[in-house]
Amino acid sequence: MNSERVSYAGKKVFIGIDVHRLTYSVACVSEGETVRRCTMEAIPEKLLEFFTKYFAGADISTVYEASFCGFVLHRYLLPQKMLLARW
Repeated sequence: MNSERVSYAGKKVFIGIDVHRLTYSVACVSEGETVRRCTMEAIPEKLLEFFTKYFAGADISTVYEASFCGFVLHRYLLPQKMLLARW
């Protein structure tokens, strides 16, 4: 996993989000390599800040766990025009 700041502008980034009541566990993959993993507070705005900070200009696709905790996140990300999938 790469810890230095890399530009992902124009690259495809796949982001998996394990949704819990209090936290999101996030795994980010680009070009077949896990480029970032973290756990953060389950606040949709903070997740969007994370996307902007580390993946500005990237073509982001997200997948998240469809549970009672995931619907708030889905409703928040939908207008952001990120490709969303649920499992």
